Amino acid sequence: MSKYSLFTALQTLKTIVESKTFLSAARKTETVFTRLRKMSFCDIVYFIISSKRRCVQHELDEFFKKKGIEGMSRQAFAQAREKVKPEAIKAINEGLAADFEKHDPYIQTLHNHRVFAVDGSHIDLPENEILRNTFGYTKGSNNSSHCKARAMVGYDLLNRICVYGEMNSLSTSETTQMHDNISDYFAGIPAYDNCVFVLDRAYPSLKLFKKLESNHQFYLMRAAMSFYKEIVNAPEQDQVVTIKRKGKQAEVRVVKFLLSSGITEILVTNLPQSVTYEELVSLYAKRWGIETNYHYFKNSLLLECFTGESVAAVLQDFYAGVLMLNIAAIAYREQADMLEGESTENPKKYKYKPNNKQLICDIKTDFVKMLSAKNKFYKVFKQIFLLIKIKRLSYADVPGRSRPRKDPKRHSTLKSHPKSPL
Repeated sequence: MSKYSLFTALQTLKTIVESKTFLSAARKTETVFTRLRKMSFCDIVYFIISSKRRCVQHELDEFFKKKGIEGMSRQAFAQAREKVKPEAIKAINEGLAADFEKHDPYIQTLHNHRVFAVDGSHIDLPENEILRNTFGYTKGSNNSSHCKARAMVGYDLLNRICVYGEMNSLSTSETTQMHDNISDYFAGIPAYDNCVFVLDRAYPSLKLFKKLESNHQFYLMRAAMSFYKEIVNAPEQDQVVTIKRKGKQAEVRVVKFLLSSGITEILVTNLPQSVTYEELVSLYAKRWGIETNYHYFKNSLLLECFTGESVAAVLQDFYAGVLMLNIAAIAYREQADMLEGESTENPKKYKYKPNNKQLICDIKTDFVKMLSAKNKFYKVFKQIFLLIKIKRLSYADVPGRSRPRKDPKRHSTLKSHPKSPL
């Protein structure tokens, strides 16, 4: 059996979107999308997912030009998209993730545990009163304020898939969402039983330790130097420590290691001794994958360049971004295997990787064509052509190559979005 492919992912997505069950669940009322319109329900969903975050009217003109019919206005599209529940786009991603779990025989694990990183990030939103009241805003200098929301993403570190994505109000903290919602969400999915959460130093607390243990979940968290003294003052490199607070207690494993900068890193986990010290250090280093994922989310998919200013439009764009990241991740895994196979046959100095940014651009460009094509062989041809192009644009992964880190104190309080790579 082969890995879950781009072709399979697109077929699954098309099957979900074009089903009558999905239509009845995705529309806000039963009376909408009952008549033949210029833009059908499926067209609206495909357009939202594949938007390149440029001028909406220009993208609509391109979309209808490919269909060979007269276009529609941006205002008409804005009214049509309000009839689609934002949760519908989220449901597509959940369906794709479930199909991936079911049909991919090469899902990577750590000692038979799935490994997820969870982290949040502030998202700049369009400035209007409705979004401010719904999601909140931050205050800056000179009495300025910016409309923002808090995104939370659960990312599979070993398989590069976003299995959870939500955008909520700033009033709910990351740790509260992790304790009240995210842990229970993962506990409700059988494929994620006994999973491991890799979290940064904003999350550790006795309350969260007990919550994860009650859900039969494991954790690996970085602890700050101001955390519980029993953990910070633990003398050994790898030892078990008992924490007692307000009548509650927990036994945790404390791991310490020295960074190249000379700083001692402290990790807290409930993973057994069968997971070695070296594996724990290596596993926490992989947490950077979720930061890279946010980089592509914001800078390649241009998450913060929203195509609408309503609550529904903003949520649709967010869920569409998570879905597109997963489609790109599936194509990345497929292409990475091809490159690895070629390097085995023809050894090279460096290991080559697909260019993820270019991959996202190419998939978005051909996304609607591949889904709307009537001829199955044409779709296969387009995907093979796409994978060949991705292969040509791969790059050498040079070990030890890095950039100096920018000074975090020097940043602008003004909103800044990069130019569209699409």
